Amino acid sequence: MENILLKNHHAAIFELMSEGRDTLEEMELHDFAEEIAAQAQQAQSKKVPTIMFYGLYNAGKSTLINALCEKEVAKVGDVPTTASIQSVPWKGYDLVDTPGINAKEEHTQIAIGEIDRSDLILFVVDNADGFEREIVSHTVVEVLKRGKPVAVVINQKNCDESEDPSIPVPMLPSMERVSAKVAENLRRHSLAEGRDILEEKKNFLGLFLVNAKTAFEASLCTDPGAAALLRQNAGIESLANAIDQSIRASVPVRMLLTPAVFLKEKLKEALSVYQSTALHSEQKDLMKERKILSESRQRTGDRLLAEGLRKIEAAFEQIRVLASEGKSIDAVPQQLQKELTDLIAEVTNQEGQIVNVELGISGFQTGQIEESTGQAETEIDVDLETILSAAGRILTRTPSPLPMQIPIEIVAVVINAFVKWIGSVDKEQREAEQRARESAERLAAFYKWQNELRDQEAQVKANYTSHVEDALHKMYDGQLEKLNAQLVRINDACARYAAYVEKVEKLLVRVSEEIAALSLNL
Repeated sequence: MENILLKNHHAAIFELMSEGRDTLEEMELHDFAEEIAAQAQQAQSKKVPTIMFYGLYNAGKSTLINALCEKEVAKVGDVPTTASIQSVPWKGYDLVDTPGINAKEEHTQIAIGEIDRSDLILFVVDNADGFEREIVSHTVVEVLKRGKPVAVVINQKNCDESEDPSIPVPMLPSMERVSAKVAENLRRHSLAEGRDILEEKKNFLGLFLVNAKTAFEASLCTDPGAAALLRQNAGIESLANAIDQSIRASVPVRMLLTPAVFLKEKLKEALSVYQSTALHSEQKDLMKERKILSESRQRTGDRLLAEGLRKIEAAFEQIRVLASEGKSIDAVPQQLQKELTDLIAEVTNQEGQIVNVELGISGFQTGQIEESTGQAETEIDVDLETILSAAGRILTRTPSPLPMQIPIEIVAVVINAFVKWIGSVDKEQREAEQRARESAERLAAFYKWQNELRDQEAQVKANYTSHVEDALHKMYDGQLEKLNAQLVRINDACARYAAYVEKVEKLLVRVSEEIAALSLNL
């Protein structure tokens, strides 16, 4: 990401954090405001990315840190004694050791509080019985849902005596079986929530098989060659390289995503607390309905922005490839239009069904959710036809394809200079000059086309983002405004409530847009 863009995102994120803190102070949600202020201060002064070691207690988190650092820097033991955060520097990172999630309740809360402050989560389990526990897959999926990159480390604590000890840990059949089981549990749990985390390459960094104890013991070995072999076979080098590759290239982006995701989660938590303070039953019912609709709007916007922008990037990359091969690009805009159209239709239909269930009504149609017996009227103006036609107008023009090949006769310019030098200009030379001029013109046209294509890609993204916001406005804002009006009519307290809720919701939209834009640069 260019420095100027990074600076713009930096300024936008910390401006949003300041605005969020001030808003929550006005709403008298002082604890949340203080957390945001503290996170902003920490993020501003933060110099290196943070890697958090998370997972079951006694799985080997501290030993793993010692193995990476090649010396004893974290306390180890067979009981859950780590009750606080411990930070250790390592190769330009801060390694953070946290209490186990299944130790004591207060330890678990300490660890959870550190998640949103960290840039990468290493979730550690062992190959004994911990990897089978439901809390493992549940926690990993929950962390990923918060937008955090996660790597799952399976530590070999129990060795199969029948296996050759010279075989590297990641290649041992017993460890491969455990890895397959962990992957199966993760996929099953995430699919139950409508996603497949194993396919989320930007955030799920994979499964890593190590023997932390052996890797640490390598640091005590006096023979450098033997020590290197021990570390390699223990899988620690593969893990260290993966950490470096996944974070180093995108350090500035990751370190901005951390406060942005923290702000988003705190605003959502604060909003949930605020929305639970209804003054009487009528308020409570109205606020429940409004909360369902506003959360649906947020989900819809997040998904349309994230998936739509990825599709646009893929389409323009396809245009570049086809053009470089001299092939027609005519089909690409139509295909992109279809994909965006299908995406909008799929997401709006799914959200309509979710809202039906949450409001306890039925009968979703393209334009509205109809009233059911015993329920208050609740309409969502989806207006799918208008939305889809808008998606069809996203690509206003496409550049002409390049010739099949940029002629290589441009070298004739050099030949021509040589021919002039020896004074033997003839008809063949003039023809070579003409071909050279034509080649140069084609090359200039190609570079011009590339520049125009980059400009058009940016415009298409801007148009699509605008269309998404228009779609969300048509789908939700009319009903939300009606609910606001009803709440205002109840009393002045509801008016203040509605204004603050709307203000926080708009903040959430802006934060989500920043996160989506930053995530494209990972």
